[in-house]
Amino acid sequence: YPAPPGARCCDNCTPNLFPVETVRLTNALPKLGRKSKNKTNEEVAAAVQETLRTLRDTIARRKYPQQHIITGKILMSNQVLDALANRARSIDSSDTLNQTVRWLLNWAPEFGAEVVKAIQKRLLDFPDFERLAREEKQRAKAFLALEAMAEKDLRKKLTLVFDGCYEAILSETVQRGKKVVKRCQVFLSLPK
Repeated sequence: YPAPPGARCCDNCTPNLFPVETVRLTNALPKLGRKSKNKTNEEVAAAVQETLRTLRDTIARRKYPQQHIITGKILMSNQVLDALANRARSIDSSDTLNQTVRWLLNWAPEFGAEVVKAIQKRLLDFPDFERLAREEKQRAKAFLALEAMAEKDLRKKLTLVFDGCYEAILSETVQRGKKVVKRCQVFLSLPK
């Protein structure tokens, strides 16, 4: 169909009448990197790597004795080993091990507990002073909360004892002639 005179047809027929907008990004957000919260320092990572290399070779010799085709690198690749070493402080169970790395051929269920145990044993040589300080601070805070609860409980018990004594004193009556009088009438009014 021919376009009416003076009307724009489409961007294919008259591309100069349909300018293309160019979009420029000026304040692009920086790429999000991995959180370094659980990152292990290099000295600890190197020690854990050495322990894991020894462990994977031991597992390979134990699982596949007298053969040379399947080596420790096949059971646990260097990539898996590096990932475990770099996140050694956060690995405390088989579940966190599975979240940290993808270990092929279902070897994680079979050897995961052994790997976690080896990592935790190696980390005993490198105490995490920041974590220990945080835990000590949390223990102190919990102890203060327990002390406050104990004091509150003691106050509650003393209040019950006091109320019982007060009631016992004020409820005691004596017979004075035909009149019944509270024995501790004196305590009901303040001195003048």
